[in-house]
Amino acid sequence: MREILIIEDDADLREGLSFAMETEGYRVRTAGTKLEGMQLIKRKSWALILLDTIIEVSVHMRRIPCPLFQTG
Repeated sequence: MREILIIEDDADLREGLSFAMETEGYRVRTAGTKLEGMQLIKRKSWALILLDTIIEVSVHMRRIPCPLFQTG
């Protein structure tokens, strides 16, 4: 099963999103900062990335070959 990456600085929202996805049967990894998220992005392919709207999407993130959705 492929994993979902959640990059969100709000710990409560990050945990809530993670719980919701795991409840639906997905494997989830989380990051609390853009830097931590970028390190995880480089390590593997992701089925989906959920990104906090406050985190600016960089040129490198636009090249990621998976769906990238911003949360709000």
